Amino acid sequence: MIDMRFAYALFLCFLIQQNSFAQNSYASKQTDETLAQMARSVYKYAEYQQGKLFYKDHTENDARLNYNRVLGKIFYLDRMGKPVMLENPDALAMIAIAKDTFYYFDTNCVIKTTHFVNANLYEKQTILYEERNDATMRSNLDPVIITNGTGLPYSKEDFKTDNSLNKSSLFKIINDYYIADGSMKYFKASKKNLFDLFSDQREKIKEYLRQNEINFNVEADIVKALQYINSL
Repeated sequence: MIDMRFAYALFLCFLIQQNSFAQNSYASKQTDETLAQMARSVYKYAEYQQGKLFYKDHTENDARLNYNRVLGKIFYLDRMGKPVMLENPDALAMIAIAKDTFYYFDTNCVIKTTHFVNANLYEKQTILYEERNDATMRSNLDPVIITNGTGLPYSKEDFKTDNSLNKSSLFKIINDYYIADGSMKYFKASKKNLFDLFSDQREKIKEYLRQNEINFNVEADIVKALQYINSL
């Protein structure tokens, strides 16, 4: 399954680069609008945005940047306008794209979604390939990409030469949330990690969570909890 996911990650990246060498247009060789919608979902921004790379050695570089949801990595446009994956992310302190701020930790690239004084929320957004094996589903459905709960069917013609792709395959946009304090150590958003991160406020946070239903898979709920924690 890992090999299959990686293969389709590469396929989607190839599709984007073929349809828009520098992302100035979409699905130029396709007439199916839903395929274009899928292609647009691969990158966070419709076009490469002016950005800045801030390195840990205090140097800076300007570049046109975008976030690739398939690979969960930052890409830049080289001098020929070709998309290239950003190398050596461990050397980076921060990445600014348009009005957004990205950080790397371990193999993760996350975007900062809140700007509180102490603890903040960070989001990792990726596209996950999910293969279905139900024979009835395979025979009756096209592959779809699920974006915010909306299914977008692919065109059968685009995949008729690839027998390895089930017609019922799914591409889901997945949101993973992390919390970091001032030391920039990242923790998966969860009740346990809130207690561990802010152990000195454990009892107050426990009471807050008892009175407020917080779903740690919902951004708005986590933001509400962090607003409270930052007020302590």
